[in-house]
Amino acid sequence: ELIKALMVFPNEGNLLKGCSAIDILLDKYLHEGGVWTERLSQDWKTMEGFMPVSSGYHLGMALIAVEEFVESNIGE
Repeated sequence: ELIKALMVFPNEGNLLKGCSAIDILLDKYLHEGGVWTERLSQDWKTMEGFMPVSSGYHLGMALIAVEEFVESNIGE
């Protein structure tokens, strides 16, 4: 949701924050083989528990928001 929100108002600050959020997503949440960590504790450790089906939706919508941002601000 943070990535989507930052892409709505394109400016340099939001772009930097968006890049940082994407770096965290790639580093802490997404893993090789198409799996991800659903929840992290405050000290960045994996928390066990259920995985809501909405996770795939949120990841997909974030990717669409980034793609739209790039196309409208940087070009294809």
